[in-house]
Formats: sequence, structure tokens, C-alpha cells
Amino acid sequence: MPATGTLVIGGRSHRVTGEAWFDHQWGDFIAVGGGGWDWFAVNLDDGTDLTLSVVRGTDGKPVLVYGTLRRADQTVVRLDADAFLVTASGQWTSPHTGATYPAGWRIEVPGEELAIDLSPTVADQELDTRSTSGVAYWEGSQVVRARRAGRPLAGQAYVELTGYARVNAAP
Repeated sequence: MPATGTLVIGGRSHRVTGEAWFDHQWGDFIAVGGGGWDWFAVNLDDGTDLTLSVVRGTDGKPVLVYGTLRRADQTVVRLDADAFLVTASGQWTSPHTGATYPAGWRIEVPGEELAIDLSPTVADQELDTRSTSGVAYWEGSQVVRARRAGRPLAGQAYVELTGYARVNAAP
């Protein structure tokens, strides 16, 4: 959705515009797997929107894997675990919490002839809220390079990673 506002820096006001999204979460997601989750939201320039979730158990193995793909024609496709593959291509260790997070991914959706490479726009997008909520997690924007049926695509993406940092350990 379109976003507008004012940013004040050094006492000077600057009008800003951009794109925003509204995230509505409810429920005890940690109880689902106990280990955390990797969540991906990708919006491609051809009108394709993709949301993927990989919920991990306490052993780090996936216990719940699912996704949704909306094509440019507004057709919605539910993606079961066997319909896509997410592979981490690197990692980053936080200088703040010592947690090591995946950093960079290859997402493949063979049934859509879609391959997406994501890389963080900035490595350090960790949110350390241990002093208030008891958790630290990584959540951030991505550089998108994709191909559908061999044709290059660009887009925007956002990734959320939980369960990699120690919980309830205030700094």
C-alpha cells in the first residue's frame, strides 16, 4: 500500500513516500514448532506475490512448511511442502547477540517455472528485543533476482527469521 509521511532530521522536515505493508499475526507460533520460523514475502514485478513459511521444531528440522502464490491474474495457488524448495546460500553472525542466521536464499517453485535469489540489502537487520519481549530475531528487506521460464524478473522481498538467537536472555 502507498505510504507518505514526514521525517525530521536535525530539526528539518522531509516529506517521504514509499510502499508499506500491514502484518497481522495472532496465535502462539512458537508452540507450533518450538524452534522458530523462516518467513518469506516476495512481490515480483510481473504481479506475482509469494508468501512462504518454514516452521522449525526444537531440533531445527521443519515441522510445518506451506506457502501461497498469487499470480498476476489474481489466481491463488496453495503451496504444500513439496511444491517449493528454499535453500540458504549463506549466513551472518550478529555482533550483538552472537546468533548465526541464514543470509541469502534460493527459492524454487518448479510448477511455476520460478527461481528466486534473495540477498539481504543490509546484513545487520537483527531486532534485539530481549529486554522487553525476551526475543531477538532477524527481519529485513532483500535484493531480488528472479527468473520465470528463463526470463529475468525483479521485485521486492522481506524475510523474517526467529528462533536463531537465545530467548529470554537480556543483554
